[in-house]
Amino acid sequence: MKKLIYLIVFALILGLVLTGCSLLSNISQVPATTDQSGVTYLTKGDPTSFPLYAGQRDLVGKVLVWDDGEELCVRYELNEDALEEGWLIYETHVDAATTLGGIPQKNGNPPPGKLRYGDDELPGVAVAGPYCIPFEDIIGFNEGDDLCGVELVIAAHAVIKHYTVTCDDPVVLLATENNHPTDIEMEARIWSITQSGTANMVSNIIAQVQPNTDNFNGNAYDDVNNRFYFSDYPNLGNGISPLYFNDLQGTQTYAGDLTGAASGGTFYNGAYYYIAERTDNLRVVTFGMSGEVLSDNWLADIFPGIAKVLAFGDIDIQDDVIYGSATELPGGVVFFSMNLDGTEYQVIATGTLYGAGGTQIAFGSDGVLYGVNARTPFELFSIDTANGDTMFIAKLTNAFSDLASGPVCVPQYETETAWGAEDEGLQPFPGKNWATYFSYTVQPT
Repeated sequence: MKKLIYLIVFALILGLVLTGCSLLSNISQVPATTDQSGVTYLTKGDPTSFPLYAGQRDLVGKVLVWDDGEELCVRYELNEDALEEGWLIYETHVDAATTLGGIPQKNGNPPPGKLRYGDDELPGVAVAGPYCIPFEDIIGFNEGDDLCGVELVIAAHAVIKHYTVTCDDPVVLLATENNHPTDIEMEARIWSITQSGTANMVSNIIAQVQPNTDNFNGNAYDDVNNRFYFSDYPNLGNGISPLYFNDLQGTQTYAGDLTGAASGGTFYNGAYYYIAERTDNLRVVTFGMSGEVLSDNWLADIFPGIAKVLAFGDIDIQDDVIYGSATELPGGVVFFSMNLDGTEYQVIATGTLYGAGGTQIAFGSDGVLYGVNARTPFELFSIDTANGDTMFIAKLTNAFSDLASGPVCVPQYETETAWGAEDEGLQPFPGKNWATYFSYTVQPT
């Protein structure tokens, strides 16, 4: 009787071994549910974890691999250290084969774009995948093959980026401080202002001034050449305006003299526009390759045949329309618009736009029309170009004599290539460029 029992048990064991993974799975196993990083996996056991290295030596996360008897799945996860430094995944490429030679290669290296699975357009994620490859799609698989216990070669590539400039609160304006000279020279104190109203001084280089200088004014930013122009504005506009430009990197240059006094100016389509103080003369200034004044030409009279002038205030231009804050003489304070050639002057709103007046305006690099007052209260606000309505943004610690658009914020980042590996420096592809692979054995139950 005992011999019969032993014979039956032996036959059962032998039969199970000979029938392979699939029968064992059907008879004795239910795929396990495991949880990692808040994600549920349907597997025949815990996922196998492989290190993810960036720049060959920096451990930035792991690659998790599992199968369910029908598909091989791969998932990327960055570790806490990488996330704290701001690294995120932006691209993934993965493939699997029954041999190393089956992985797509060129000169011994796998071109990531030739790996068939993954995602080229991730928005920046901490976890990517899973990317599941059907067994029949694994390179080297032949119909009828049983992959149970087979060692597969996996190439798992990722592109990770770490942003050094995020543009979360970008600089949108540049401004000159409303200081006044006590001698024939004074510091040109230039400030940057962010969307939220944070102001930081970016330059304070000495400039020569006239005996009747009131302040620095006529701000305009040439974003192509990174030149911030500003004028030496004479008191009440009585005189000419020497014009300077600052490269915001430690150099300040005298550009030449303007024909009129410029308290409100702007840079648009490669030229400097201003309305000479206490006139109705719209003028345009052109520059040479080095930023020097080449010409200062009359463009139009805003009030032809009418005895009226404008005291500024400020102007700026968007979509070939000039917007301005000024005082009509005779008349009162207005917010106005007109065409780039000086025609179709239109008053949008009357009276002070905000607070005590002396409003300086500029379209920020984000397209919003901003304003500050040369007199109290020292606050940053936005302006609706349709009706002149204003909205408070932030209190400012300094008084500014004029505004200009700031440089456009461009996100800056560092990029690294990452590969899943057996361990640091192990299992490299034979080519000259750094790339690694790892092996995974299809799991028996």
